Amino acid sequence: MVDNDCHRVVNEFPVVKAVNKAGFPAPDALWLETGHPTLPGADFFVMRRSTGSVQGTVFGGSEPLSADLVTSLANTVGRLHKLRPLTELGNLNESIQTELWTLPLDEVIRRYIAEYYAYFLKDRVSTVPSLAAVYKCLLANVPPCHDRPVLVHGDLGLHNLLFENKSLKVVLDWEMAHIGDPMEDVAYIRNTANASLDWDAFV
Repeated sequence: MVDNDCHRVVNEFPVVKAVNKAGFPAPDALWLETGHPTLPGADFFVMRRSTGSVQGTVFGGSEPLSADLVTSLANTVGRLHKLRPLTELGNLNESIQTELWTLPLDEVIRRYIAEYYAYFLKDRVSTVPSLAAVYKCLLANVPPCHDRPVLVHGDLGLHNLLFENKSLKVVLDWEMAHIGDPMEDVAYIRNTANASLDWDAFV
């Protein structure tokens, strides 16, 4: 609905590097290429090939996840949200700013929604009045929450997870990563993969 900067690999690359260095199963990103005069197309980065295979698409799983995979997925999500603040990323983009790590979570959430609302108003990709109403409703109803903001993946569907044997090996595609509420990732899994996993076991 909005044309934001989330798919700029120049922003994604340092996140992948930092998360991998912190010991989380992200790809091993090798180098970023922004000056490619002999290659057509956009900027890109190269990473070491990861093992494993996906177990579904953004719309759900190809088959139910085993109990071992459900446990591995839950543990991996928990590990992500327990990472220390990755302050070395600095002021990378609007949703990864040094000061966000120290703000109350409800203020971070409010800023994230406002960022998307600003994109919507600026780019006018879709002139749908109901979307403006949704943004205003969300901004007016951010629940009070003083938990610690964490790094959120933002796209934790089965299409971005590589499983091998009985465990989750690698989490791919970090272009939507931002500082925010860990429940965003949990809700995304609920919305996209719920039919493929034992939700009670996952929780």
